Amino acid sequence: MQHFSQNPEAVAVEFFEPWAAVNRELMLRAVERGESTVYADIELACQVINSIASYRGLVQRKTFDVNFYRMIIDGILLPAFKKTASISGIFYCH
Repeated sequence: MQHFSQNPEAVAVEFFEPWAAVNRELMLRAVERGESTVYADIELACQVINSIASYRGLVQRKTFDVNFYRMIIDGILLPAFKKTASISGIFYCH
């Protein structure tokens, strides 16, 4: 097996993409329910969730459990998505 630092794309695909796929599906459902705007940058949000999970586990040495995940979604992402509109990739708050 190759060392991860030699192939960071493989790490992204193997470890993070499955989580991103689940997050993407959940956020698309939120858009369908009207809990999030269609202007939300869902791909970026998936990267943010993966980054937070990595930081929490690798740096803080804490688990990324359901309660923490819920806090990120309900406390940060959904409120932010409700208040933003995308214009040329730049977010403006209403």
